[in-house]
Amino acid sequence: MTSPSADLCSSLQQLDTRLASVGFRTLLWCDSPSDDTIAALLAHYGARALWVANQRPEQAPDISWVQPGQAQRRLGEETDAVLFDAREGMDADAFGALSGTLKAGGVFVLITSNVSFIGRSGKRMQRLLEQSSAIARLLNGQLTLPGFDDAPQWQPERDSEGYLSSDQRHAVAALASLKRRRPLVLTADRGRGKSAALGIAAAQRLREKGGTLLVTAPAFASVESLFAQLEQHAPEGQREGHNFVHPDGEVRFLDALALQQALESAHPPGGDGSLLLVDEAAALPVKLLKQCVERFPRIAFATTTHGYEGSGRGFAIRFRDYLEQRTPDWQALTLDTPVRWAQGDPLEALTNQLLCLNGEVPEGPLQFDEVRIERIDRDRLAASDAALNTLFGLLVTAHYRTAPSDLTRLLDQRPISIWIARDNTQLLGVCASVDEGGYTPDMAEAVTRGERRLPGELLPQSLALHEGLKQAAQLRWRRIMRIAVHPAAQRRGIARKLIDAVALDAASKGVALLGASFGAEAGLVHFWSRLACLPLRLGLRAERSSGEHAVMVGRALNAEGASLFRQCRQHWAVTLEERLAMELRELDVALVDRLMLPDAIPSSPELVSALKRLAQAHAPLTPYRTLLKSHWGGLREHLDSDARQGLLGMLYQGKDERWLARRFEQSGRAAGEALWREWCAQMLKPVQPEES
Repeated sequence: MTSPSADLCSSLQQLDTRLASVGFRTLLWCDSPSDDTIAALLAHYGARALWVANQRPEQAPDISWVQPGQAQRRLGEETDAVLFDAREGMDADAFGALSGTLKAGGVFVLITSNVSFIGRSGKRMQRLLEQSSAIARLLNGQLTLPGFDDAPQWQPERDSEGYLSSDQRHAVAALASLKRRRPLVLTADRGRGKSAALGIAAAQRLREKGGTLLVTAPAFASVESLFAQLEQHAPEGQREGHNFVHPDGEVRFLDALALQQALESAHPPGGDGSLLLVDEAAALPVKLLKQCVERFPRIAFATTTHGYEGSGRGFAIRFRDYLEQRTPDWQALTLDTPVRWAQGDPLEALTNQLLCLNGEVPEGPLQFDEVRIERIDRDRLAASDAALNTLFGLLVTAHYRTAPSDLTRLLDQRPISIWIARDNTQLLGVCASVDEGGYTPDMAEAVTRGERRLPGELLPQSLALHEGLKQAAQLRWRRIMRIAVHPAAQRRGIARKLIDAVALDAASKGVALLGASFGAEAGLVHFWSRLACLPLRLGLRAERSSGEHAVMVGRALNAEGASLFRQCRQHWAVTLEERLAMELRELDVALVDRLMLPDAIPSSPELVSALKRLAQAHAPLTPYRTLLKSHWGGLREHLDSDARQGLLGMLYQGKDERWLARRFEQSGRAAGEALWREWCAQMLKPVQPEES
């Protein structure tokens, strides 16, 4: 008589065999298992498996193990089985990332308890798992297998040149023949051979043209497949650390930070003939990507379509605008055919469904005659997969980086409000907001002193702690977390209507201020300023994920809010000038120009005399810097953007004439001095009194 453990191992072996024959992967749901069941799972999968939990299992001390928060480090790897212990809570990001590491024939064992399915997102996941007919179930030691009777036998095949699909062949051809100023954007779901295509193309280019190729990605693990293909397709070369050395050249890997430092060095990479391959581009700072376009005449961006490393769809949609302006002949290519598993893989379909990764913005005629703004109930939203997919899909298109955990926050975080704009048939826009602040005086003081830190309280806490504005923590705020408008409905006032509706609702509930926080970019600052939301705080360091400084904006909704708003703006004006000379000295002057709108001060005889000396004689700028800064609000109105930005750098950030000449593609101190003297002459004309 066989033991229950032996029966389970036999059933698991049967599942493994069937999956391998059809090239599928599946999810095995194990709810509230006994210790014996866990031991049997560990014994069966053993060294083939990756254990995902907060602690390594005592029964298998040698098993490969990762904590959920470190799952991103495993991107780019492959495994036969994942044992995902979610009994202490579900980590959606880790689930999404690690499901893509499974090879054909792999099993994702999801171990759950009642704690796994708390909140709206948890109950939704539990409902979808219970309804699914494509997963295996393990209950009381008994394994129920899914049916794959209609699935054909599967065997991965390479053509005569080693390609796993026609998609991959076309991608390699496009990558190997990159033209000057024609960037390629390559998007694909996971398992489509995207990184492998980069590696094959790099090998071809080394053999045919030699030279140095640069590769960048968030981490080397993301390009492990790329370097494996280099070794296979260019066997005469060899890997040396994170580089690949070939008789005719080399492929060098630089992570995002190293590439940023190299671009800002005295001898930056790039220039004529250079080539850069960017993998997982959606996970890299947008500022860095733009720098790369400017420096490398031949460049390819590859990114995952869904949101494990950053949302490729949001990246492709938003980055397209920049490419259209700078390199209008750019190309787009998509890989559709899976190569790591068979078409119709159950685990991929289930992961997309559970994490809303396949949400799409529907196309079709939009109507703007009757735009309705309404607040939606999150319980109803969680119960309607169609509505949730459309709404989340719209949010994805508006942001470079959207992760599965964003869906969890949207459904469960307290106290979020979701507003939508719609016509009679379609969703036009969505806005998610959260209420913050309203601390007691004692709590506000503790936050301001840095003795207390409350999770999720961004605007009031930051203004109190980092700017010393205690009242900001005592008043109530409503923060716009995310806002997105259908691409075909933009520039029709939809965003304004959504934000006005959120503000009106907040004011009716006694909320003092409306605010938002986002990566400081000139266009976004302009958008919010048109809604009377003005800058209140700018982060002193660029965010590592975006490469941008976070800016906080706000507007008053009642008398108390107006008083605090005036205080914040006065504080902003004083501190920004000081910080531009110190911590923010390297801030882009185009952004400074948008952020800095000082009040205009009437002209004075001293100003006229100073401008005459600067424009008509050879007086140095230094003695008149303070005077010009005090009148900057009026002077800037008479200058074009180039002149404004050049003088801002000189007046507020301590830039010299050589910097000015370089910025406008000239050379030498004399060229820079001639530029600012010319601009002083422009400012002089409207401020000097007319001669009688």
